[in-house]
Amino acid sequence: MPVQFLDSRVSDFFTSDNEDLILPTDTPILLGDIGLQTAAALGTPNQSSIRVQLVGTIGVTIRSGNPRVIVYVQRGSTEVFGSGTIIYTLQGDLPAEAGNTRLLNFTAGDFPSALDAASGEIRYTMFAVAERSRKSRVRIRGPVNFMGTAAAGNE
Repeated sequence: MPVQFLDSRVSDFFTSDNEDLILPTDTPILLGDIGLQTAAALGTPNQSSIRVQLVGTIGVTIRSGNPRVIVYVQRGSTEVFGSGTIIYTLQGDLPAEAGNTRLLNFTAGDFPSALDAASGEIRYTMFAVAERSRKSRVRIRGPVNFMGTAAAGNE
C-alpha cells in the first residue's frame, strides 16, 4: 500500500531556559509523553508496516564535575519508568564547564508491531536521570520537548 501519514504529536515539558528543575539521580523522571494515533491503518496491510520517528531535546546545566545524563524512550508505557519497552537510550556525557547550558538532542526510530498498533494508539514516553556515581548536580533548564510522527506503508 502507499505510504500513509498517521499522526504527529508534541510534548513540551519546558519551552524556554527560564525554568529550572534538579534532575534526580535515583529514579528517572517523566519529561515527555505522546500518544500517536494508528487507527487509520487498522485492518489494512499498513497495520504491519508502521514506522515512527521520535525527536527530543533536553537543556541541562551543571555546577561541577562531568556528569552523565541518561535519557530513555519507552513504547507502551505509563507515567511510571519501566512500565513499557525501552526502545532507545542516550547516555550524554557533559563537559566540566559549570554554569553553561547544554542541549542533549536525539532522533530515534521505532518499527512497532501490528499488535502494538491494534489499540489505535501507541504511547511513547521520555524519561531522564543523572547518573548516581558521578557527584555533580544536574539541573534541567529547558527547553525540554519530545515529538513523534507515525507513518505506514512501504511504497
